Amino acid sequence: MLALAMLSAAPAHAEPSVAERVHAVHAAHARHRDRLREISALFLGARYRLSPLGEGPNGTIDRDPIIAFDRFDCVTYVEEMMALAWQDDIDAATALLQKIRYEQGEIRYGARHHLMIAQWLPRNIQAGFVRDVTREVAGAATKSAVLVLDDRDFTSTAGKKLALDRADRPLGRYSVPIVPVAHMPRVLARVPDGTIVTTVRARRAGVPYRETHVGLVVWKGGAPFIRHAHVGRGRVIEEPLSRFVARAARAKRWPVTGFHLAAINEAPPL
Repeated sequence: MLALAMLSAAPAHAEPSVAERVHAVHAAHARHRDRLREISALFLGARYRLSPLGEGPNGTIDRDPIIAFDRFDCVTYVEEMMALAWQDDIDAATALLQKIRYEQGEIRYGARHHLMIAQWLPRNIQAGFVRDVTREVAGAATKSAVLVLDDRDFTSTAGKKLALDRADRPLGRYSVPIVPVAHMPRVLARVPDGTIVTTVRARRAGVPYRETHVGLVVWKGGAPFIRHAHVGRGRVIEEPLSRFVARAARAKRWPVTGFHLAAINEAPPL
């Protein structure tokens, strides 16, 4: 950003060349990735807590704080790192976080992006916060994960836990591209820095989701790592992406079918 500011402050007779402008843009992008990598590292070791964020003290259903820095689940860790990497002012980051978490930024339980495939991914891709890079990474090996939701998925044992009014239920057909779990080890080197990895499992009747985990990819020392809030370890951890993928491939009780990849954009939409 400093490079861009210097260019904009340059006198008219010293207008930068196209190459200089391109260099400044790339430099700014590189610094964004550095910020994301450095800021997400600050929260390694923070404790795990399922659904730690809510509507705040004035909420009607979920009165957990709207932002917190000492506890995370897998989704809120990714969401907060995005907001903090884009905004160094806490109030501005908090406001941005709500736009990531809620439809149109409306802080209301029913407007929250509870489900990755049916809500979080399509809405945040459309809003311009992230972009789908699954096909770029997997190429011809790309498959589709389909999720068709009706009222039975939200009145089932699993669905009732979401406590969504019918007007807020994402009914219909949803499809996302995935890298098949068996193919993922072959393309690890193509996963961009700053990518959100969503683990997608086989469809289960009465369960309104197929996604069970998300994490943030960062590159260090020429290799991809994943940072994520791990329920089993009880904290935010970092591990090689290859290890994470290999563990997912061994799942038996609820098999993993593949991974969706969404790269975090360099800057939030205006």
